[in-house]
Amino acid sequence: RLQIACATGGTGTSIPVLVGQNPPTECYCIPTSSSGCSLGDLIARVVLNTLDNNSGTACTAFYNNYTNNPNLTTTLQAGTSYVCEVYAGAYAQVYAAWIDYNDDGIFDISERTGYTIGTIGSGFTSGQINASSSFVISLACTPPAGSHRLRIRGAYFVNGDQTTSFIFLKNLTILIYHINISWIHTQRHWSAIKSGG
Repeated sequence: RLQIACATGGTGTSIPVLVGQNPPTECYCIPTSSSGCSLGDLIARVVLNTLDNNSGTACTAFYNNYTNNPNLTTTLQAGTSYVCEVYAGAYAQVYAAWIDYNDDGIFDISERTGYTIGTIGSGFTSGQINASSSFVISLACTPPAGSHRLRIRGAYFVNGDQTTSFIFLKNLTILIYHINISWIHTQRHWSAIKSGG
């Protein structure tokens, strides 16, 4: 509310103005980039468990949100490690992945679940996949079960272990997915421990 004091004395107060706020899961930061994927710096394909997204070597946008695509999701088991296969576009790249476990709209450094060691590919292969490789995505032992966002980011000329989810880079590409985290095996294991099994 706004309160106004008059020079001649007295004050006036406006009626309340309420400003709505979107939930954090609708307020993710989109990093800026001067070139994006226009020079061939992109993720041509991602394979993670049952998720297989072959988006090809054409640059449509450096930020691609697939969270509304029911065919591009997968269920991952808490406390389990998965191999994530990535295919580089025309240029050699590094890759990293984050899962927003607490759904606060931020892919924190503590939520980075895996990254490539070194650079995938070399040189320049116009319109073709440069190279492919894989890295391990390791899930926390006790993350909240249910739906969360997964961000996979590719970048040029930066080390995988130094890649953040938000910093500005000249050449980059980002893919966003919804994944589901299951606790089924973890709960069974814990029940067996408590029962002596």
